[in-house]
Amino acid sequence: MTKQPKWKYIDNLGDVSPIEYGGYFIFEDETGVYEAEAEYWDADERTAYRFDLERLEYVGGLLLPKTIYDKQPHLSHPIGRYEVWFAKDIDAIASTCGDDPQELRRWFCSADVLDRARAYRDLGYYHGFNELDNYPIVLRKKEAEERYSKYIGG
Repeated sequence: MTKQPKWKYIDNLGDVSPIEYGGYFIFEDETGVYEAEAEYWDADERTAYRFDLERLEYVGGLLLPKTIYDKQPHLSHPIGRYEVWFAKDIDAIASTCGDDPQELRRWFCSADVLDRARAYRDLGYYHGFNELDNYPIVLRKKEAEERYSKYIGG
């Protein structure tokens, strides 16, 4: 039986007044079973997007899901078919967000959850957070206050 995640709040990389201006909350699973997650709160749209902060692997010039590379390092077909969907856009994402493409790749592959959170935030800014969470939730202001107030002023 798989353990249920026990989410531990790490940090808010969004605005200091996240309910009014937007927050970016980072969580780690204390059981160690699940990948870290982020929740991006768009205060203007009153929408919360929650998504994994999957750690990637940069191998042979390709940005790959770590799970694929760890399980099958000697794939019989071209490994390029496993490259993440946004890999071709790394230069544009980095340019748009004022980052260096190599640094952005490093963040996606970092063991540090906050580095990965920065990379996925840039990806969300570029492609839209709906590409990271197809089923976001819409919250009223009171619901957002209840959901996020425990992470403010900490």
